[in-house]
Amino acid sequence: MVGLKINDIVGLMKYHPIPVVFAATFLLFIVVEHNIVMVPAYSPPFDVGFLLTRPMNTFLASKPALNNTLAALNTVKNPTFPMYNI
Repeated sequence: MVGLKINDIVGLMKYHPIPVVFAATFLLFIVVEHNIVMVPAYSPPFDVGFLLTRPMNTFLASKPALNNTLAALNTVKNPTFPMYNI
């Protein structure tokens, strides 16, 4: 097996920069990802969206007719946005 020399590495970076950058960032991602302490499976989920919408959820839970009306309005298709007309 023949080892890489400095000129080979410089040539790779000079003539093939995109794969070299991809490989370097991939290796960096792997190192970082495998060294982060993971959240335990038994911990409750933390989502800022749930925290910020809790007052609105409580309000809509006390007014089911308003909740149903808003849910119905949310499902109406808008003809001005054809990407949503699926």
